[in-house]
Amino acid sequence: MNSSAKNVSQKVVLSYSAASLVATTLHGAGGNLMPTFYAENTSASLAGLGLALVLARSFDAITDPAIGLLSDRTRTRLGGRKPWMLAGCPLAMAGVYFLLNPSYDVSWLYMMFWFMIVSLSWTMIEIPHMAWGSELANTYNDRTRLFAMRTLLGAVGSMLFFMMPFMPFFEGGGYTAEVMSANALMLIVLLPICIGITVKFTPTVHKTPSEMDLLAANMGFKERVKYFVTSFAGNRPFQVFIVIFILWGIGVGMYGPLFFIYVSNELQLADKLAYFTVATMVCQMLATPIWMKIMTRFGKNKGWAASSFLALVGFMLLLVIEPGSESFLPILLVGAFLGAAQAGGVVAPYAVLADIVEYDQMKSGEKRNGAFYAVYLLVQKANIAIGAGLGLSLAGFFGYQAGMQNTEQAVLWLEIAMAWIPGVLILLSAIVVLKFPLTEDRLEVVQRWLARRQERPEVLTTGAKEIP
Repeated sequence: MNSSAKNVSQKVVLSYSAASLVATTLHGAGGNLMPTFYAENTSASLAGLGLALVLARSFDAITDPAIGLLSDRTRTRLGGRKPWMLAGCPLAMAGVYFLLNPSYDVSWLYMMFWFMIVSLSWTMIEIPHMAWGSELANTYNDRTRLFAMRTLLGAVGSMLFFMMPFMPFFEGGGYTAEVMSANALMLIVLLPICIGITVKFTPTVHKTPSEMDLLAANMGFKERVKYFVTSFAGNRPFQVFIVIFILWGIGVGMYGPLFFIYVSNELQLADKLAYFTVATMVCQMLATPIWMKIMTRFGKNKGWAASSFLALVGFMLLLVIEPGSESFLPILLVGAFLGAAQAGGVVAPYAVLADIVEYDQMKSGEKRNGAFYAVYLLVQKANIAIGAGLGLSLAGFFGYQAGMQNTEQAVLWLEIAMAWIPGVLILLSAIVVLKFPLTEDRLEVVQRWLARRQERPEVLTTGAKEIP
């Protein structure tokens, strides 16, 4: 195993993870709540909002890979990752202000444009940040520790966002225009502070270009695209990972925005939404260290599968809760259970992908952390857009309207889109993840191979064989 991972101190883990306090909130908390917020506070329709998400994510298909490749190739005194995070910060501040402060007469086009701006800024922060993490920690379990802390602080940021309605100067527990405006102000203040801590106190990892790095740097655009597509196509662990992540991600993407609509409209608890979201975030925070220990003890794939199975149970429990004031405690408990269950599914992908990047380095001879995390982030955004767009469109197609009295058929399709379809997708992902080929033992083989290559640079890396 690579001994350099032992040098990753807890101070570095904390400083590195500080950026996640705001980055996760930009994407997760704000993104999941946007369709419900715009449906209830603007003139935009559910179908239009679903289309806005899909179109916004189409824009990401261009920006995400480009930023991943460019951050891999950036060479400055600050390294290749920090400049991109610093550039994304002011863009995120502007985007958050306008996205969370819409007037009532805006259309879905307004949300789409500012959602694209926030998404672009998040990409500029998130891709370099994830790639940087895989460079800081090099062992199977140390990556779990680093990305678990990243997940934990991300949950703290999301909780701050969702707790805003509890502030004494707001009445009720809903996410009103005033509450969202206050959240925008909070993020604008925290963004430069948290990213500044990460950039200031986390060490830069200066990469020494390999022979394959230099060859790739001299390729034209078309050659480079073909090179990466061929490399990804020949990477079986990455292929399995993408299948798992698509199944899991679309399921969670469908559930997220529809849960808020379901609780607000069908369970008639709109003024209690903040309680549910805070309970979910608190339990996710508390569960993250537990999932870290489970994955360290039994393996990331088994931990991820267990997380998916528990999330499936939570989805089914949602459907047995009867509407009315008595549903408050049951939905609170189910939301808390889902938060704890899904924490494992948040930690695992980041840590698993770091292992896949190292496997790719053995196969290709090139360090392409940013490129792999760009593809991952693109799939993650696509999952949320496709999931949210599919769920909102499906409910809207069968006549469901937020804030209105709906037919039994419309409510049934809302439940199907919110729980049944996501449950099936997550079950399939759990089955596939148990077959994931890159275990801790096999990663040790990869790292021994890379260690031998460092000792003998003349070894031809592109001829590396598949792991047994």
